[in-house]
Amino acid sequence: MVDILARPQCFRTSGVAKMTVAASLEDFYAAWSNKDRQAIEGDIAAAGRKLSAIASGLAAQSLEGISRCVEVGCGYGGFIAALHERWGLEAALGVDFSATAIEYAQQRFVREGLSFHRCTSLDPQQTADLVRNKVCGTVDCIALIDVLEHIPDALAFVRAMAVVCPRFLIKLPVESSWFDNYCMPKEYPGSRHSNGHLREFDADSVFYFVRQLGLTPVDERLYIYDMEDAFPPPPSGASFKGRMFRQAIMMFKRLARVLLPAKWFLRLVGGGGYYCVAYFNEAHVLRP
Repeated sequence: MVDILARPQCFRTSGVAKMTVAASLEDFYAAWSNKDRQAIEGDIAAAGRKLSAIASGLAAQSLEGISRCVEVGCGYGGFIAALHERWGLEAALGVDFSATAIEYAQQRFVREGLSFHRCTSLDPQQTADLVRNKVCGTVDCIALIDVLEHIPDALAFVRAMAVVCPRFLIKLPVESSWFDNYCMPKEYPGSRHSNGHLREFDADSVFYFVRQLGLTPVDERLYIYDMEDAFPPPPSGASFKGRMFRQAIMMFKRLARVLLPAKWFLRLVGGGGYYCVAYFNEAHVLRP
């Protein structure tokens, strides 16, 4: 089984190695944001579907008292904008390392009570300081939507953010499954992963990962991805054979999701996500 909290080897060697990987991640996220408008709007639509899945699954009492929210790693702003509108938030702030993504969000979502700011470093403490400086008053929740799989030291990151607010709304991808791991071409997480993932989760390990970080969920669920998110439009240059293979996999997964319970589907076939509302407590950090 993958050690889901293990850092890439270079993070256990020297300060120079740490700086090298940090620089490569900064380069990755700078390049990641250079998408065409259609791809960006696709990401924003997917963010809305994530919120719909989360909102429909969480118990109402776990969301009580959330009127001011910060999303760290907001990308193009689709999730925090949808959250601001759907939940009627008094104030919402999105922050991200990508200057391109933040500029797009600022132009795309112009609303009272919603703002976006760029963090100039991937350092957790600097990000926390930026949030504290930009937030006027208290924060009721910090949203980390598909973020923690990208963070080299997830515990340090959560600790830093918990100083701002100890309540988190978290979404993680659950994309490690028997079928995808052993029957499909496999891309393992690491500093050169095409999506920037440094770790991956299955339908079991994701629950333990959250608790290792000192987070105690008050509500948590697994869900199966919408087919639009599991199978985004193929590249324009995809071959006929590749398109037919893709259609066959789609048909297989459509059938499997009807026949299997959600956790079985995610463990055997994939893919989907995990979400929770959780509180950080330093005394609850697991140190196996």
